[in-house]
Amino acid sequence: MENNLEWILGKRIKSIHLKRDRNYNNNIVSICLNIEDAILVFTADSDTDTIIMSRSVFSFTDYKEEEFFNRIFVNEKIISYWYPCNNLGYFDTFILGLEKFIPTAIFSIAASFIKIGNVNYD
Repeated sequence: MENNLEWILGKRIKSIHLKRDRNYNNNIVSICLNIEDAILVFTADSDTDTIIMSRSVFSFTDYKEEEFFNRIFVNEKIISYWYPCNNLGYFDTFILGLEKFIPTAIFSIAASFIKIGNVNYD
């Protein structure tokens, strides 16, 4: 992963695009977060079940915008992020704090696919 993700802090998400594995249950294999002036791409590494991240000028070929996820992420400001290492040394989770410092959105790898979770504190 890029060493510094400070560039995403304080910026709003303009869109989210997903790439799905059409041959295996339509699971998510890569995500592009369009964040104001750049794109954060994270992909599931099928060999290590880790999240590979990069900042990119990216074309959305093979990626699709999905209304359900746009309702959750678009126009949300990124306040904080976490990229924790699990007990086996793998970086298999990426967490965003949207509009709050606390975790609100979780991206995790399970069986080489990315799962998206929304944290609800109610």
